[in-house]
Amino acid sequence: NELELILLLYKNQGKAVPHEEIMDWVWREVTNRDTILRQDVNTLAHRLRKSLREHGKYIENIPSYGYRLDPGDS
Repeated sequence: NELELILLLYKNQGKAVPHEEIMDWVWREVTNRDTILRQDVNTLAHRLRKSLREHGKYIENIPSYGYRLDPGDS
């Protein structure tokens, strides 16, 4: 799931991706999506940041909205 999240954020680099879009993309194969919560997205983003170590700082939380991959100074 971390790979799915980073792919989605990379595809939308610099743009905020709402929680709902992240849920639809990452958990697209889950039949009952009502079981997926924003907290699941937040937990996944936390794990991704941890996995990316010092590069995790580029995964930006947009409060009450979603996440964004900050392109940095490139």
